[in-house]
Amino acid sequence: MIGHLEGPWFALAALLLLAAPLRHEARPRRSTVFLLLGLTAGGLAARLWFGVWGPLHINGQGPLWVRGALEADALVGYGPGYYELFGWLARRAARPDRALFAANAILSSLCPALLYAVARLAGAGRAGAGAAAAALAADGVLARSAASEGYFAALAALLLAVQAALVVSLRADERGERAASGLGLLAAGLFAAAAARIHPMAYLPLAIAPLVLAGAARPREWSARLGFAITAGAACAAAVLLTSGQAVVSVVSGSAAAAGALAHAGAEHAVLAGALLLALVPLRRRLDPPWLPAVGIASLCALAATRGGFLQHPLWTLCYERLFWPGILLGAASLLPHRWPAAAGLAAGVAAAAAALLPAWPQLRARNTEQLEYAFLAEVLPTAPPGCRLAVLSRVGSRIWSIPDYLLAGAAGGGAVGVESAADLQRAARAECVVYVRSSLCSSVEARERCERIEREVPLEPLAARSFPAVPSFVSLPYDRGEVEVAVFRVRAAEGD
Repeated sequence: MIGHLEGPWFALAALLLLAAPLRHEARPRRSTVFLLLGLTAGGLAARLWFGVWGPLHINGQGPLWVRGALEADALVGYGPGYYELFGWLARRAARPDRALFAANAILSSLCPALLYAVARLAGAGRAGAGAAAAALAADGVLARSAASEGYFAALAALLLAVQAALVVSLRADERGERAASGLGLLAAGLFAAAAARIHPMAYLPLAIAPLVLAGAARPREWSARLGFAITAGAACAAAVLLTSGQAVVSVVSGSAAAAGALAHAGAEHAVLAGALLLALVPLRRRLDPPWLPAVGIASLCALAATRGGFLQHPLWTLCYERLFWPGILLGAASLLPHRWPAAAGLAAGVAAAAAALLPAWPQLRARNTEQLEYAFLAEVLPTAPPGCRLAVLSRVGSRIWSIPDYLLAGAAGGGAVGVESAADLQRAARAECVVYVRSSLCSSVEARERCERIEREVPLEPLAARSFPAVPSFVSLPYDRGEVEVAVFRVRAAEGD
């Protein structure tokens, strides 16, 4: 087993391994290069311009993931992958949060090009591949959510890289290049390991990924392709278990999210999958490749079976759905005839993105309270007295408010101070400069009394305050009034100290 690494070495090694099987692939047309550059640039511009540029996680956990990019052990309950992928960047940035937001926006903008490559390598026409890529590039949910600390963009990019490596490996095998094909499988396994080490949400899409090999088969190639897909799936699973098995077992055994997702799966989802596959049988002669929609069916049914575990907030649900979006779009790519021009495919993809935007629009328009609060703290905390430590009531019952102490300019060593009482805050203030935040957590039934007691008993010097609309990030954890006041104080030493 491999412990945490100081860099994205799994992904870098996979890219290096892909050089051999890619060597004999035909170079894309100049028009294709310009198309992909346009989709990437347009998608990146949308993600940078419309992005939330703040926390995406629910229940105050956004700063925890920024901290997870700075400290190897901060996300021990999820795996070392987030730290490995982003730690080298976050630790070198003056504002680690904004560096993460930008990196995730870039990763998300690369996904349409990756999806186009997978679709074309799997046998879809230019129109079908272009439609899938355009729908992903123009998706409103991705434009809004990518520029954040969320892991969805990284998982989507790595999952598409797994599929691309698998299809490249298959094509090398068809050319009789067994060594190059093996290197492609190893690259897919390393990409899969990089994704699995980030979050258990990657496990189910990873299990679906090898279906692209069977889906790319022509009618007479089905049995051989299915065997290759099984071999590829076993190779990816072995790579994940050999490099990261301990982390995976630890996460699965202790992850409420993993257990909660599978709790909603039922026999009806297997019936749905079977019905859709049966409906595909009479259509397969009109499709090219005929079985590629099976990838979309598997992705759609896996989403339907697990979506019930991610209903904490409508935007969070939409982000979880987008984790399966590439697979669904890949499956739809063979529905468009090869004779269609690429422009028609692009128009179809943009139309699909517009249709998907309509029901999502209400959730994309407004920021929640935690996002507004974060923007306020990002404005105020850097101007606080230098060398101070940040103190806050960070947890009450099920409510969490992760401490964004990295926003303080010249923060003192030792990390933030989690306080449970006035005595905790007074004790910390005796030894050093402390900045206390009355966070949005204090505007709840569970925490209000405790926060008010702290502020009554500890001498505080107000630095800044602002009120925000009460829009919770977790629908079952509402605020106790319509306006949420957030305030920043410097703690004064009590008389006699």
